[in-house]
Amino acid sequence: MTGGVEVSREFLRFAETYVTNKLSDPNHSSSLSFNSALQRIPGTLNSKYIGVEGKDAEVKIIQKFSGAGKVPDWLIMKLKSYLTTKKIRQQEKGLLQQQMAEFRLQQRRKNNYINGIMTDEDEETRYLIQKYAWIETLLKNPIDDNRYFCLWKIIGPYLRCVRKLSREDSEQIAREWLSKCDKINKVKSFELKLKTGMNLSGFWMPLSIKKLIEINREYGGQYDNILKVLCRNYR
Repeated sequence: MTGGVEVSREFLRFAETYVTNKLSDPNHSSSLSFNSALQRIPGTLNSKYIGVEGKDAEVKIIQKFSGAGKVPDWLIMKLKSYLTTKKIRQQEKGLLQQQMAEFRLQQRRKNNYINGIMTDEDEETRYLIQKYAWIETLLKNPIDDNRYFCLWKIIGPYLRCVRKLSREDSEQIAREWLSKCDKINKVKSFELKLKTGMNLSGFWMPLSIKKLIEINREYGGQYDNILKVLCRNYR
């Protein structure tokens, strides 16, 4: 077992596909194990190719085992490439499933809203939106500094964890806000700050206004510009 992968089992699956030049049954290759290592016997006929023009149905030996004990380096590299590709496809499949789950959740919430259905989860969401309503003020007002701090500590968590918007919708709203900020003072590394800020923001709740004031005092007024937008009378 290496990195959560049982290499010998994966090698069997890789080998069946590779040595047959991808002509093996994909449904069999994906479930191949030590208890189910079926092989076609030389001299028998492959029923799929019987009577098919241009195809030889007889199972033949193309190359016999040389008896060498060491697996050649080129075959190891092929196996590594196979495992890497498989891992990427699994990650893509997982991401797609997550996106589909988020989409279905958004549709259910939308339908509940249209039909006037209020669930316990909706009640909690409404309470949190009221609690963090001050962040909507921030979204309407661009600031000239501390934009990255706002993205990953305030705006990102608010959009993802309070309003429970999809990643795409959250990023679009954040982009519009950051673009307005960019007009009053250039945002360096715009895309990098947007992406990293939003990537970090989906795992915690936003700062409360009370906590923001405490942090500002602790850092000697570093975030005065944010508080001045939120509280016009703030000094």
